[in-house]
Amino acid sequence: MQRSWRGVAFGLTVAAALIAAPATRAQTTGTGADVVPADCLAFSTTLKMRDQFTQFINSPAFQKRMMPLIKKGYEKAKAEGDEKLKEAIAKFESPEAQHVIAAMIDLFGQECFTYVDHDWMTFFEKFSKLPERLQGTFMMAAVGGGGNKLEKIIVPAIIDFVVESKLTVPPIVMGFKPTHLKEFSEGLARLPEMAANSPVKVEQSEINGNKFYTLKLQGKMLNIPEDKLVDKLEEVGVSEQRAKDFHAWIAEQTLAITVGASGDYLILSIAADNNHLKKFGKGSTLSGHAALTPVRDHLKKPNLLGLHYVSLELAMLGYTTPEQQKQDLEKGMAPAMIFLGPGLTQKLTADLKEMIDHAAKATPKPSEVVSVDLDNRGIESYSFTKAVSPGNDYSRPLTILHHLGGAPFLAVAGSSKSGLEDYQHARDFFKKLYGYVNEFALPKMDKENREKFKKYEAVVLPIIGELDDITAKKFLPSVDAGQAAFVIDAKAKAQKFPEGDLPKPMPIPEVGFGMTINDGDMLRDAVVSYVRTIQNGYQKLMPLLKEDGAKDMPPSLDFPPPQSASVGEGTRYFYPMPDKLDSAILPHVLVSKKFVAISSSPAMSERMLSSNPVKNEVVAIDQPSSMAAVVHLPVLAGALNEWAEFVKAMPNGPFAKAPPEAREFLDLAIGGAFDVWNSMKSSTTRVFKQGDYQVTHTWTNVDLSGN
Repeated sequence: MQRSWRGVAFGLTVAAALIAAPATRAQTTGTGADVVPADCLAFSTTLKMRDQFTQFINSPAFQKRMMPLIKKGYEKAKAEGDEKLKEAIAKFESPEAQHVIAAMIDLFGQECFTYVDHDWMTFFEKFSKLPERLQGTFMMAAVGGGGNKLEKIIVPAIIDFVVESKLTVPPIVMGFKPTHLKEFSEGLARLPEMAANSPVKVEQSEINGNKFYTLKLQGKMLNIPEDKLVDKLEEVGVSEQRAKDFHAWIAEQTLAITVGASGDYLILSIAADNNHLKKFGKGSTLSGHAALTPVRDHLKKPNLLGLHYVSLELAMLGYTTPEQQKQDLEKGMAPAMIFLGPGLTQKLTADLKEMIDHAAKATPKPSEVVSVDLDNRGIESYSFTKAVSPGNDYSRPLTILHHLGGAPFLAVAGSSKSGLEDYQHARDFFKKLYGYVNEFALPKMDKENREKFKKYEAVVLPIIGELDDITAKKFLPSVDAGQAAFVIDAKAKAQKFPEGDLPKPMPIPEVGFGMTINDGDMLRDAVVSYVRTIQNGYQKLMPLLKEDGAKDMPPSLDFPPPQSASVGEGTRYFYPMPDKLDSAILPHVLVSKKFVAISSSPAMSERMLSSNPVKNEVVAIDQPSSMAAVVHLPVLAGALNEWAEFVKAMPNGPFAKAPPEAREFLDLAIGGAFDVWNSMKSSTTRVFKQGDYQVTHTWTNVDLSGN
């Protein structure tokens, strides 16, 4: 009976192990995240760098002109360079140097990661107090009249800060996954013997079962004479005792450069000590962290190129919660009670707290961030964060993408929610501020200033009321909850310029801003109403201003209306440019029933007005998004190449005057640069919401075929 029980127990144990095994394997990533501690502050790793570099070097885009250029330059330097250069090339080609280069390629080739420990937060927190310390020092110097020499203010403050805060070097840890880790480990084992006769010894230690080798550099090794340092610092206002304290602080500083193996990785650490390395290989690793959940499926893919993680603690750096802001406000307003009185101070504090609460509703709370990079005819990346902005509109597709003018060099588009509530809140706040003026400031004015205030008030308030009415009833309804895009392009061409005409039309930069609107006619009416209200208001204010001594005032704010021309379903409004300037350059506004554009080029606004959807085979840019961006480098490369060919063809230009060999080098350099540039076909980014996450999906399409 006892044997039977043991058999059942053994069977259950095996079954449990088999069930748990897949879950355990699922928590591995095949990256440095399997080694670094789960509670790291930040982590970033890049994979397959050797493969990517080899693919780029062997590509037609690079081999066509860049490789011949490099070879020609290298051979010329080898044959005609000075003796020092030839000696350097000989050393580079030596078997020893080539062995070192091969080892470095192996070291970085498969994977290289960077790990940031929580000691950095302590460093950031201490360092964040330096600006406050400097500000106080400047104020003291200004009050005491000692602000003539800047160094006598800054240097003593920095010395005080460094000594008192006891700053130490936070850990910088890098990990490498070489093919031949055993050979690297064997080489490390010889370090203590190799450094036996050196002034700086290499110490061997064991951390969590792994051997590490440490080179300790100490401040006292710098051999800085105390008396000379004290004399120098006293010249800039540092006291003798503080200068001696600083000298002692330098002597106490330790820099530990440590290398060793952990798992499949070679670890390099630079820090004040090795305490942070005790976490490696012990306890849970980043691989099992819940933050990796949204990218875990991507980590199983063979085309994984990178994994990046930022902890909540690091994301919170510099962030102040609304509650803390209110506490800081109360502390800051306490001294104001002496001047403003308790009643006004309390009311103003309450209103400012209300503003903080309102701003918090539109501000995303910090969140940890995790992202991956994938090899997909270029680089495809996903970034996930729970810092979802309440003010962003994720609910609808970006129809403004139809108005980028096709494939521009650069365009950034976004969608906004209704701003009516925010406008009402801002209006109410300014009404409260005005109430404070009437309730508290006005009674304290002398009779003359109070009467003057009332005169201006009688004129200005109706003007502000009209502007507010136009905004609330015309402008905001015409543009509210719209979508906008900023566009830079280079498709237009110009030939005529005031300085002189070009032999032929050449590409020029184009800049435009486009926005979807609700009613173009209402927007026109709002703009006209704004202008009339300001012009009429100026006429009413002018007598008061003259009465107060204003001189040389224009008789009116009237100006000639802009010219207009029909463009498709829209109307272009503009002021004529000089006759000697090409018609391709014309700042203007184009308004249609549902779209408005402000552009430097008529051709650009016409392209933006016509619907031309932007599509992408990887990034679902046509799906609901809060933001999108597109970059087409060949557009700019094509324009610049056209200018380069223009300069090369100039009879008396620098290219024509250059020696044949120089022209050959320039031709290869310019053409090779454009070959590589044109290989980066496009980069597309989309920001959208997926469950609790804000996702940023980017694809940079790279075609190295040379086409």
